[in-house]
Amino acid sequence: NFNGGEFIMPMVHSLLPQLGDTGSRLLLFDNCSSDGSADKVEEAFRSSGLVTIERHPSNIGFGRAANRIINRCECPVAVLVNTDTVIMPGCLERLLECMDEHPETAFAGPQLLWPDGSLQSSKRDFPFPLNLVRENIPLLRRRTAKYSSHGESGYTDWLVGAMMAVRTAPFRKVGGFSEEYTFFHEETDLQFRLRKFGCRVW
Repeated sequence: NFNGGEFIMPMVHSLLPQLGDTGSRLLLFDNCSSDGSADKVEEAFRSSGLVTIERHPSNIGFGRAANRIINRCECPVAVLVNTDTVIMPGCLERLLECMDEHPETAFAGPQLLWPDGSLQSSKRDFPFPLNLVRENIPLLRRRTAKYSSHGESGYTDWLVGAMMAVRTAPFRKVGGFSEEYTFFHEETDLQFRLRKFGCRVW
């Protein structure tokens, strides 16, 4: 979280019932917010016993924060969620089930929708020049991940990382998120390195 006061309460409200259903906990890592958003979460959910706040004295960016969380996480799977995401009922449970059903998968994400309920394209091919060209030629783009059907589960090169289930052991082995990125495309780079390591994205 970094100054996510406009979004963070709906995110936590949507996630909280699913924590109990899956035996999960929420750690809110706050990147030195100045808008009181972390305080609001702490005050509202302290009594639940499911939410912990960790405050960092500076804004270290998404990737660095995620690395610090996952590198000391004792769980086999961690789920990273952006503060502007609302999680539909059952989503967390299904995402964790997918990780169990596909042990070769080190990274998984759900279907994404815009606030009006329309599909947000989240599957991608790795951004090599030929793939980028295909995405921009109308006759060829239907064969790309970005313009493919998002109605069925399956493998892809990489996923837009609004909500990401990450298997912690391979995450650590490939070195986690590159800390050269501050925000945007750190998940692309991570999924590419996981693929080179022999893992899949679902």
